[in-house]
Formats: sequence, C-alpha cells, structure tokens
Amino acid sequence: MKISTAVDVTPTWTGLLPALVQLAEHKDLKVRTDSWTELRRMAGAADHWNAAGPELVAALELVLSDLNADLSAETASAIQAALNTARGQS
Repeated sequence: MKISTAVDVTPTWTGLLPALVQLAEHKDLKVRTDSWTELRRMAGAADHWNAAGPELVAALELVLSDLNADLSAETASAIQAALNTARGQS
C-alpha cells in the first residue's frame, strides 16, 4: 500500500529575495525584466498589506471579542495566531 504525505514547499519572499536580486543583475534582458517585474509585484503586495493591515487586525479583534464565548478553543487559537502574525509577532 502506497502512503503519500503532502509536503508544503511554497517559497517565501524572504527566501526568494537573494535570487531575485541576483537575477535583476543578470546579463540577459528578459531575465532582468522578469526579475524586476516580480520585485515590483512583491513591493506592491507589501504596500497593500501595510495599508490594509491595521484594519484587518481591528476586524479580527472584533470578531474574536464578539464570538469568543461561542468559539472552540482551536478556532480561538487560530484567530489569535492570525492576529499575532498580522501584528508581526511570532
């Protein structure tokens, strides 16, 4: 019987950044252009998150406070983890 396990190998922007920076200096114009396109997209996403972040945190805090009594411990923990991530806490 074959057992398979899913492994998440999704890269992070922090992990990709050194490679993208190196590619942005590549001699091939297409490689440079593609790398700069990704860097601009990443910067735009960061700007979008920074603009929306405080509102999202406030909304999550409201949800947690309004529903806290009716939430399972697992759901409350997941919401708290999302809040911590949104605040930049580990």
